[in-house]
Amino acid sequence: MMMKKRLFAVFLVLTMLSGCGTSLYYAEFIYPSKVFIPAELYKVGYVNRAGAPGETAPIFRDGEVIDYAPGIVHRTTAKVANAIEAENESMGRYNVTRIDWDRKNNAGSLKADNEITAAQADSICLWELVDGVIIAEGAEMELNVRGDFEMVTVTDDAGNMVRVPEFTAKSVVTLTMRWRFYDYVAKKFLDDYEQTYTYTLSNITYSEEEAMSLNPRDVSTLDLANIAAVDYYARIAPYWMEDYRVYYQTGNSEMYRIATDLEYDGDWEKAAKAWTELSDDSNDKVSHRARFNLAVAAEMLGQPKMAKTWLERAKEVRETKETERYMKRLEEQILLHEVVMRQLGLADDTDFFSGPDRGGEDAPSEHIEDAAEETPESIEPEED
Repeated sequence: MMMKKRLFAVFLVLTMLSGCGTSLYYAEFIYPSKVFIPAELYKVGYVNRAGAPGETAPIFRDGEVIDYAPGIVHRTTAKVANAIEAENESMGRYNVTRIDWDRKNNAGSLKADNEITAAQADSICLWELVDGVIIAEGAEMELNVRGDFEMVTVTDDAGNMVRVPEFTAKSVVTLTMRWRFYDYVAKKFLDDYEQTYTYTLSNITYSEEEAMSLNPRDVSTLDLANIAAVDYYARIAPYWMEDYRVYYQTGNSEMYRIATDLEYDGDWEKAAKAWTELSDDSNDKVSHRARFNLAVAAEMLGQPKMAKTWLERAKEVRETKETERYMKRLEEQILLHEVVMRQLGLADDTDFFSGPDRGGEDAPSEHIEDAAEETPESIEPEED
């Protein structure tokens, strides 16, 4: 199975300094899907039964229905399907085929007695030559509109500060969707998931008439569709989540220079090469922090087991609360890495997190591995 590679540390969001000479590096980390889908289940169909073209969504104001929005359910579920495809293009977990469903004759709903049967799912998979099928079984929507009022201070044309009324027209859009995932090989449904999503759209005006003239039928549901798609895709495929790692910025002038360069260019390979030169420094504080930082660098470069090796070597010099905290996190990350590899059908030692600009396709960071082997006083750990 082929899948698109992606850098383990995708982007630097923010670097924050604290009083103890450390920095926080924010990046994206891989997590396994919330439902285990066998790696062999790769070519799948997507059937959208949710939201017939003529289906309406009620519009409420103060608890009473004031209108209906025709077609909004159909349009929104179509956007959800597009957004799921976009998520899959980024991760590359599946080869997705869209499968048309005649919703005029048999539109789906959230009710359990109106769902696709296993026999129907079998027929779809056999006819479309797919290993499984994702079914958007049903969807319901509603809109709640309300207006808020407050006095605000603004500058008029003459530059004077004046108090004026501000009206905020809000539309709270709610979408409930149900999906099921059918495994044609195992002849069973692997997942049945229903969730409700809410999104608030606001428009500020300076007259009550303008606020009341806004048509709730015209609200955009693209953001709401993206929220639903991201949530569901994380159930059936590995996903990325933002987190942070702590590394040391200070210790001596060279440590500070390395950290400053890293903050500027985000080049973990270059930083690792420089920290390697300090990993055997005669000053225990410097060598400990350099080894700790090399553990972080190894993890950022997609080598969590090598990160554990460097952290163990940091503990040989000095054990701290930070090394203990990081060791627990690393051990968890190694387990997650192994689960992700199994879910994707890749060998456990596959350098999935490295990309072509990290030294070539599937190329490890040479200086990190070489430096680990050349550290004289360190005992090479057994393979995990």
